[in-house]
Amino acid sequence: MIDLMRDSIWQFIGAVLGLIALIATIIIFFIQRTKKSLAYEIVTSTPLLAVSDEVKGKVQILFEGVQVQNVHLVIFNIINDGNIGITSSDFERPITINLSENAKILSLEVIKTSPGNLDPRLITSETAITISPLLLNAGDVISIRLLVAQYNNVINIDARILGITKIKIISDKVDRIINYVGITSLILLFAGFFTNGYTLLPGIVLLLLANISISYRDKQKKKRQIFSHNTESK
Repeated sequence: MIDLMRDSIWQFIGAVLGLIALIATIIIFFIQRTKKSLAYEIVTSTPLLAVSDEVKGKVQILFEGVQVQNVHLVIFNIINDGNIGITSSDFERPITINLSENAKILSLEVIKTSPGNLDPRLITSETAITISPLLLNAGDVISIRLLVAQYNNVINIDARILGITKIKIISDKVDRIINYVGITSLILLFAGFFTNGYTLLPGIVLLLLANISISYRDKQKKKRQIFSHNTESK
């Protein structure tokens, strides 16, 4: 009776995991299809000087002899995260990075690009940066460092590009979900082997899910390593 219940439970788990694997396959198909995409990623946003309330009125920050307040070091990346290139002729309106009205850009620098021969041309005002239209192949990255006064964590990046509805912000939520799926699949796989509760189908499904998770994680890790290597050697 116990064996029967245990087999029924694993059969149910196998059916559920089979459905998950089917959904994962469909998602991967849509992820890997030809797509044009542009995204940005906030790498860091750090106050230049943290001052306690007790001494805030007694400390001044000067930039080129002018007093400034609430100064932040901001680093962000512009990334072609699709799998096809974006040509300069695809731009109807260039990439523009807008800060809040009260913010003031004190300094601006392109600190990294991948590939190293990528040569973005930037036009700046006190509250905005414009990147002139350029060729961005799949995986190309532009890393920009700003020193901003009166910064309030507002960055809005906009452009009008053929085939792209909007520039999206990169999130690590997908990475976390994929990792959770992979870890859970491996745990269930080992649990099934140790309890002798597996039929063939659940084992195959769990191996498939674990493999998808590991492959996705390795692919993302390789992208980061390539960018790190290219930018450090620049």
